[in-house]
Amino acid sequence: MKKNNKNIRENRPDPSAPFWVWGLHVMEEFAMTQPSAIEEVKFLPSFEQKKANARLIAELRARGTPCNLIQDFQKTDMPKDAVHQGIAALVRPFWSIELEDLQTINIAHSPSLLLICDQIVDPQNLGAIIRASVAFGVNAILLPERSTATVTGAVVKASSGAIAHARLCRVGNLAAAMERLKEWGFWFTALSPDGTEPIWNLDFLRNTAIVVGAEGQGVRELIKKRSDFTAYIPQAKGIASMNAAAAASVCLYEVMRQRRLAMPANTIY
Repeated sequence: MKKNNKNIRENRPDPSAPFWVWGLHVMEEFAMTQPSAIEEVKFLPSFEQKKANARLIAELRARGTPCNLIQDFQKTDMPKDAVHQGIAALVRPFWSIELEDLQTINIAHSPSLLLICDQIVDPQNLGAIIRASVAFGVNAILLPERSTATVTGAVVKASSGAIAHARLCRVGNLAAAMERLKEWGFWFTALSPDGTEPIWNLDFLRNTAIVVGAEGQGVRELIKKRSDFTAYIPQAKGIASMNAAAAASVCLYEVMRQRRLAMPANTIY
């Protein structure tokens, strides 16, 4: 596991506090999905030069969102190397849910699909996992409170704004949370290079929770033991194991593939 993630929390001691996000796609997703969560927008003079961008600012202003023209982003918490594309926003986190909410999700979606991140500390990986989860129909993502990246502007940017469509649940004790979820009918599959089954041998047509771990360490042994299955992704010989985001994407696609094939013909997925 890489040890150079000293800015994991980006000075965000309170994960529920508003924070800065940036980038055009991020702003478009937030404006479309959760405009009420945007407290303030700042943009550079160059941003409004494109008609589509000017329309975005006009739409936000029409909804009552403060949009301010500035010369730089020095007074925000954005990293100096942030690829902001000329726009940033102060947003309130709206994606957080409680563990008990997963029971309601389980009832509303049959079968349900959860993704569990076991000690994913890299913001880029977490953002990519969130994007894949949204793309492949994950109902919620579980994140342990300790040894896991906080959702920051870098995470939101890496998700390309897909977090606007996600639901994230932070839990203090992952093993205990898994036991609750088992009571609600979930089956757990931990991804591991030394898993006992290839992913396509497993039945994902029931309530499923996929567990993915960090590079190097992988899924912790305690969490593997609490899982119902351990599965691996078959790869060409001589190739190192995938990173967490790539592994999650491949497995989630397999879940979607199985479920789609099980649907009646002409069903819109």
